[in-house]
Amino acid sequence: MGLRSLSGSVGFLPELADRLEARERRLLTARRAHRCSASRNPWSWRCSGSRPAGTCHGYIRKALRQAARNSSAVAAQRKRLSRTACAYVDKRLAATRRVAEFQGFERLFSLWHALHIPLIFMLLAAGVVHVIAVHVY
Repeated sequence: MGLRSLSGSVGFLPELADRLEARERRLLTARRAHRCSASRNPWSWRCSGSRPAGTCHGYIRKALRQAARNSSAVAAQRKRLSRTACAYVDKRLAATRRVAEFQGFERLFSLWHALHIPLIFMLLAAGVVHVIAVHVY
């Protein structure tokens, strides 16, 4: 069951699914926009991921604070709800980062493949020339 289907029943975090999907889209499109730098260093993605989670965490804390004013049940469980929602956001954005890193490594492998195919043929040609030269002399 996804967050989208549950978002209608959770009254104190109504925009969390929309905000989280917007963050994920921004992270993935930013990664594609820097295609050249990503292909040179696929690990560069790790440095750019803390701010999106922080803005979602701020939204969660603010929404729970407002919901706690209206509901004693939310007020009693506010810390636990906040920890759970923040952990969910962190895990989901971490999964998005892994997808983006995989895309970087996939591009890096395609470059490696393009370089090594001609090198294989050069090695085979050198091997044939070497065997012929050894048997001729």
